[in-house]
Amino acid sequence: MKIKLDENLPDRLVTVFTGLGHDVDTVPAEQLTRPGRNALFERVSTVFQTEKVEDWTGCLVVATEQKIRIRRPEQRTER
Repeated sequence: MKIKLDENLPDRLVTVFTGLGHDVDTVPAEQLTRPGRNALFERVSTVFQTEKVEDWTGCLVVATEQKIRIRRPEQRTER
């Protein structure tokens, strides 16, 4: 299985997963640039000015320089 580890996960998981036969990549290994505080301020300000953030109540939202991902809560019905 191919696995990409988020930068918030410990690097030692790479050894664990590769030892189990998985193909592991990490965000830091991709040498992505990290935006500075001013760039983060601008991105968050722009998102809140241009998107319908009131529709995001209860959602997990991840905004990057290129896109916005929204995970909405699952709709559950009682039986």
